[in-house]
Amino acid sequence: MRRFAPPFCLFAAFSLVLSGCAVKRDSYHPPEVDLPERFHEAGKSGISEAEAAEPALPRDLSRWWTRFESDELNALVERALDHNWQVRAAVARLAQAEAALGITRAAELPTLRGFADAGYNAPEDGVGTVSRGDSVTGEQIYRAGLRASYEVDLWGANRAATVAAWERAQATAFARRTVAWTLTADVVDAYLTVLSLEDRIRVGNKTRDLMAELLDAVRQRVEGGEATALQLAQQRTAVAEASSVLPELERQRDAALHALAVLVGTTPGELHLSGDSLTEIAYPSVAPGLPSRLLLRRPDIQQAEHNLLGADADIDVARTAFLPQIGLTTEAGFGSNALSALFRPESLLFNVTASIVQDIFDAGANEARLDFAHARHQELIANYRQAILFAVQDVESALSGVHFLEQRMEAQREAVEAARQSLDFGLQSYDIGVVDYLSLLDTERTLFGNEDTFYQVALQRAQASVALFKALGGDGDSQSKAGERPEADDAEQRPSS
Repeated sequence: MRRFAPPFCLFAAFSLVLSGCAVKRDSYHPPEVDLPERFHEAGKSGISEAEAAEPALPRDLSRWWTRFESDELNALVERALDHNWQVRAAVARLAQAEAALGITRAAELPTLRGFADAGYNAPEDGVGTVSRGDSVTGEQIYRAGLRASYEVDLWGANRAATVAAWERAQATAFARRTVAWTLTADVVDAYLTVLSLEDRIRVGNKTRDLMAELLDAVRQRVEGGEATALQLAQQRTAVAEASSVLPELERQRDAALHALAVLVGTTPGELHLSGDSLTEIAYPSVAPGLPSRLLLRRPDIQQAEHNLLGADADIDVARTAFLPQIGLTTEAGFGSNALSALFRPESLLFNVTASIVQDIFDAGANEARLDFAHARHQELIANYRQAILFAVQDVESALSGVHFLEQRMEAQREAVEAARQSLDFGLQSYDIGVVDYLSLLDTERTLFGNEDTFYQVALQRAQASVALFKALGGDGDSQSKAGERPEADDAEQRPSS
């Protein structure tokens, strides 16, 4: 009987020796990025260096929207994180990435298949074996058994592909967090916008009513000969101007409500808000912490980092295409010409096949794939560094916004109070004839303009806090739990090298 074991053992030993030549690297790392020791704009908000470097900052960001002190807003954010369809789509994309990882990881292990076949061959001894005048005879063949195949991962190609797939799955997980991160800020912004527009509509209605009352007074004076028709026409114009502002403000409010409804995963008709003023909320701020902590908190940076590491592993996959691919196939089972004798001991069959495949000419395809992998890696390095710079910019701009908008809001508040007092004095002076009508009309318009501006600035100040919380990375715990999280989301471990 012919022996197969020695050649097979020699081939296996040869494979083990070559495995020491694997081109896959042991680990992959993102590039170093130089960051300042602290945020430049932190000092403008009166934040000390100790506060800026507060190590417990992530706790400060937990459920950050609750710091606006609005129960209705809290409920809207929670509803959005649970029911927003973009979040659910992101969860589904994560499930796809994890399934793709499973497909890639399977290539590292042998495949085992069962087989069973039946056939009939004629002529029995093969084509061209039947002599002239002889009868054509055939034979039946029955086989059943197991077939195993394995591509020997000498160069680490399959392992590198698994690492790349794992990194992309992690990038998709952070992409899901990025959706939730952006969604949370959008919900808070939309809610604050609705409140601001409700305030502005209230101011507009009050101004229109005040001007309408003054219009009646001017009309009475015209009838008494104390005012002119020109003054009456001017006051009618002022009433019409005040009235014309209201439809636009109401249109903007409805648009903000419709947008908010979509964000929380419902239709506008199903969304009912009880809040109607920015005076019902607080204006939070927060110490920004160290710039380097952005690399740990911002989901967009984490997403860029994992995409970069995956592209780095793709380079090793492309490099292995220049090396021979070695495969092993073994088959064991039973074969017989008679079905009744198929599973007898003498029908046992067994074979082992080893193959080595090496590209000799591919018109430069492998070289182009390697060049593509390197270029993709360089692109993602640039994206990663740019994402970090954008993150620092976001924090600096938000800190500056909180500081200067706080000052502007206080100044605008004083302007409103002064304009209100001016109108009170103007009305009294007009009644006794001390000031003329045009001065009073100008005072009315000044008050309306200042009150309307105040609520616009108040909105900008509140949104600056939203921008700061978002720039710092938001609530990572809530982002990781948004939507229906697959069980494997946090259970996966990084593939070992």
